[in-house]
Amino acid sequence: MKMELVTVTALLLIFGVLVVGLSPLVPDGSRFTYVERFFPSDRVIDIYVELAPDDLEEIFTNPLREEYKDAVVTIDGVTVKHVGFRTKGNSSLRMVAGSDSNRYSFKIDFDQYIKGQSLAGLTKLNLNNSMSDPSYMREHLSYELLAEMGIPSPAVGYANLYINGELHGLYVTVEGIEEPFLWRTYGAPLGNLYKASEGTDLVYREDQDEQASTLKLVVGSKTTPDQKVNAMVKALATGEDLESYLNVDQLLRYFAVNTVLVNLDSYVGTFAHNYYLYEQDGVFTILPWDYNMSFAGFGGTPYLSIDTPTQGVSLESRPLLGSLLAKEEYKERYYRYLEEIINEHFTVEKMTEKINRLAVLIRPHVEADPTKFFSMEQFEASLGSGSSSAITSNRTRGAMRGGMMGMMGGSTIGLTQFVTERIQSIKAQLAGEVTQQSSAQSPFPGPMPQFPQFRGNNPMGNQAFRGQWEMPPNMAPPPGVERMPRQMPDRMRTEANVISSVYIATIGAGLALIAIACLFFLKIRNKYSI
Repeated sequence: MKMELVTVTALLLIFGVLVVGLSPLVPDGSRFTYVERFFPSDRVIDIYVELAPDDLEEIFTNPLREEYKDAVVTIDGVTVKHVGFRTKGNSSLRMVAGSDSNRYSFKIDFDQYIKGQSLAGLTKLNLNNSMSDPSYMREHLSYELLAEMGIPSPAVGYANLYINGELHGLYVTVEGIEEPFLWRTYGAPLGNLYKASEGTDLVYREDQDEQASTLKLVVGSKTTPDQKVNAMVKALATGEDLESYLNVDQLLRYFAVNTVLVNLDSYVGTFAHNYYLYEQDGVFTILPWDYNMSFAGFGGTPYLSIDTPTQGVSLESRPLLGSLLAKEEYKERYYRYLEEIINEHFTVEKMTEKINRLAVLIRPHVEADPTKFFSMEQFEASLGSGSSSAITSNRTRGAMRGGMMGMMGGSTIGLTQFVTERIQSIKAQLAGEVTQQSSAQSPFPGPMPQFPQFRGNNPMGNQAFRGQWEMPPNMAPPPGVERMPRQMPDRMRTEANVISSVYIATIGAGLALIAIACLFFLKIRNKYSI
């Protein structure tokens, strides 16, 4: 019996020491190198996808199946075999499938066939086709702004996609939100990650046992997440003790950015989707997703109300925001974040510099893109002060082209013009110079986009608007390319990066203490044994 106790004690001591010693090797935010390596801010990388011809034909023949095919993928010179490759999307996928184009958005899953396989820690990579964005920039600019406001955001970049040796087009690359994202953002995935499906409004309904059945558990335990979600949704309905269930400050910053960007294809819009929720210790945080319709690309205008920044719905039907704005303290803090954004991060000068920087980076690749949905003239018009008529002047050239334009951002103004008018609108509303009712009135009517099923002409032949955006001298690109912040501010990232190592080290130290206590007990027992 004594030998067994000694053996167990020794093993506990050895294991504890090993855990403490190896804790620096546990993955944390600083050790996921894929962001710097495969999402560079100063260049466009190349992605080569090789798969069997029959598999490629199956993907293009039946894109709505979103079925993975085995592929060899080379990303910026690094090759990974047995990788899952498939189409992705919702309305945009159906619209491309109903056209003569094969320019789908794609998903690359590195551990689809080999469990644990990754690209320097990355397990999923999304390739977005910019169907709704003639500038190719909305997601990039949006995630940069979110990161600057301390919102954990996916890494984003650009890549030329080659499929079986042929250039397929310029794509926006976006990191998948799952375990690696949580590791590098929070230090360890200790909570539950949910993805919101369409209609996830978080409205409390007494006749339903599960209050958010449209939330899909992506990462975490399946034992208690429903109870935690139900408790949070009920708190939204009562408006009581919200900080026990919500990361209130982070939510206010998120919604402030969303309001500035007029991103209506989100929780605040008709479809109530395109976001994640991360729960830890019963407290929920929102994570951003799918910003290709930001900058009023989803039927909005630069004059969206800051008090009711919703589309076709009331604040009561969007309680994740409505419950916060119902409290004067939180509403004032939300106003302060709006002021911070437009005065520090979303100024005309800073946004113009960012737009110009990205334009210099991607313009030659856009021009070489063989499958792009827009002409170069439309690309240039979408960057500056081009009017909606300039961007959509060729709407009648083909049923496919015309039918797409409502969803493809054709009703929006140029990016820099949007920034100018949005800042003016928010300042006027904050100063009380514009009432809530009049703030919704705009020279841009912003109809809701339609999602028709159609077939028509090939979009690649479009020869629309020919007006080139002349870049003013004061918008000249800076020498070199400045690396823009992509993730949380350093103060937040540093805190997150040490969580996992400290957590594991604490466990190891605890085991070592247990072992020492056992040794002490054994010594006392032997001392008084007969």
